[in-house]
This record gives sequence, structure tokens and C-alpha cells, in this order.
Amino acid sequence: MPRWGASNWLNSPPTFSPVLIGNNLPFGVLRFPTANATQVPGDTIIRIGGFDPDDDLVHTLTVVSLDGVMIYDGTNGEFTAGYVGHVKDIGGRRVIEFAPNTVFAYGSTHRVTAHFEDNLGNAFDDAWVFTVQLDPSCYTGNNL
Repeated sequence: MPRWGASNWLNSPPTFSPVLIGNNLPFGVLRFPTANATQVPGDTIIRIGGFDPDDDLVHTLTVVSLDGVMIYDGTNGEFTAGYVGHVKDIGGRRVIEFAPNTVFAYGSTHRVTAHFEDNLGNAFDDAWVFTVQLDPSCYTGNNL
């Protein structure tokens, strides 16, 4: 993944994993960090994406939250709560990336949730957690 200020931000190809929602409508979802990831750097960029093969996502209905706080609201296309990020829509894919407004605490666990919906009312809600790495200084000098 490119660094936050890099010119190729959002140009690295996202990998979507297929999922099925209730009526077997295929959706793709992108999660970074991955679900249940551990040892995640405290300043990691969070990436969430949704893909509808019919290319009919309703972008104004996209919502992303971190630890219960809305970070991105598709109704106005803005990031909230002091977060900054980027949104890109390409061929049925909506990718949202944002940086934490502060560095995550060592060993902390965070929950990301997202809502995507198409123009037929088919919705997909996704949620996952990741854990930040432990403080590396606590291992310095140990001869284990």
C-alpha cells in the first residue's frame, strides 16, 4: 500500500473478496487491514471497499464507521470526526481510504463497519476488527 502522501495513493490495485448477501446477490468487499489482523502499525491507513457487479451502487448511501464513530458519510461525501481520506469510484467499485486522526494505541483493537447499497435496495453491511502491534520498546534488551 502506498504511503499516505504518495502520488499513487488509491492507484494500487485493491483485491476484492466475493461474498453473497441474503438473496445471493454477489458483492465484493475489500478490507485493510484484513479481518482479525494483528501487529498492525499504529499509523496504518484503513481501506474499505464495496463492489457490485451490476455497477449500480448508490454512493450517497455508503457509510463507514470506526469504533462506533461515523468516519465517512456518503450523503455529503465528507469525512468526519477529524479524519481525512480519499474516495474513488471505478466500474462498480467504491473504495474509501482514511488515516486515523491520531496514532492508534499499542495493543488496541479497533472495529470497522461499512454499509453499501445498490439501486435495487440490496444492502451489504460489513464489520471486522484488527489489533495494533504491541509496544516494541517493551522487548528491547530482553535476552529471550
